[in-house]
Amino acid sequence: MADLEGTLEWRCRFTIEIGEEGQWALTPDGIYLLTRKPGLGFVLQRYSFGTHLISELVTIPSNVIGLVYDELEPSLSISPDRHSILFAQMDHADTEIILVEGFRE
Repeated sequence: MADLEGTLEWRCRFTIEIGEEGQWALTPDGIYLLTRKPGLGFVLQRYSFGTHLISELVTIPSNVIGLVYDELEPSLSISPDRHSILFAQMDHADTEIILVEGFRE
């Protein structure tokens, strides 16, 4: 089916389980998903627009992503060449105001 601008559209008749993490990234050829697998860590999956199949790409141990994963906002990204996965991780959060004496710009 084509829309008014002539681009190709199709109806998807499937459900992708994103999980409560909400870590996903859209690329021109598919959707990449990072889902938690208890006891294994995390699994990076890809839904291919070409084949309409979901494949598991790699299992990532929990210690690679870090223990603060539960506090992450969705931030998964895939590099343009599809060779790297990228995500933001908070290393430190603090809300205290600190007075520093003798500070000069």
